[in-house]
Amino acid sequence: MRIIKWILFGSGIGLGGILLLAAVLYLTAPARYNFLVIGSDQRGEERARSDVLMLISVPKTGKKPITVVTIPRDSLIEQPEYGMQKITHFYAFGERTDSELFGNTALTTSVVEELLDVHVDGTFEVTFDGFKNIVDKLGGVDISSGHLNGEEALAVVRDRYREGGDFARTDDQREILLSLVGKVKSYTDFKNIYAYIQLQSLSRIRWSKFAVGHFGYGFVLGHKFHFSTADIHEEVLAGAGDYVYTPEFGKELYYWVLDQAALEKLKEDYLE
Repeated sequence: MRIIKWILFGSGIGLGGILLLAAVLYLTAPARYNFLVIGSDQRGEERARSDVLMLISVPKTGKKPITVVTIPRDSLIEQPEYGMQKITHFYAFGERTDSELFGNTALTTSVVEELLDVHVDGTFEVTFDGFKNIVDKLGGVDISSGHLNGEEALAVVRDRYREGGDFARTDDQREILLSLVGKVKSYTDFKNIYAYIQLQSLSRIRWSKFAVGHFGYGFVLGHKFHFSTADIHEEVLAGAGDYVYTPEFGKELYYWVLDQAALEKLKEDYLE
């Protein structure tokens, strides 16, 4: 902050000072902003798992696309404290909070950071009912299969037992997410939906407004004031379904076993 004050007051806020300030703000903005979306399967007061887990990784420059990475809920993770687990379980571990959102955001975030070699800058958590409310608040959602209200959209994002299984479901989840983002077309739209999300007890955004503003400035300059949702790249963590003996349960359980080579390439191509 001292350098910004020096630029503003030492330069007399002339054109040179303004340009220098712009350069400093751009250069000091982080190279990426990573936002973790957690769809909770919360029902009543039970402990919740992460039914949906997506990382939205936004680069400061236009050299690489914004990438939405879906992490399959059955992905096999080995973690020092909890051992062999499906990634969905980490949201249910740890101390309970007094919030209606009972998931362990911090643990889930740290597991994702370790898995993808990223720093998560912000999180959005939402329950089934919270998601339905947000869709209705935005006037529904339009996807390739047509217009959906909140109840219909919820049925789509929860349906694992159909052709294509969980991976067809995650395709729809990303389509619905991007459609909802596209409905926020102005700062007023954003302010209204942000206030709604924060006021209802079934959803929560955690982020630093200063950090978002600072990165957003760098993003606008880095993308030369142009951005389209067509520029968004989508990925699902590659792997294969398999049954793996799990000592804690004394039997084989189904996991999505991640392809480590594909994971490393994804990180290199889209998350660095």
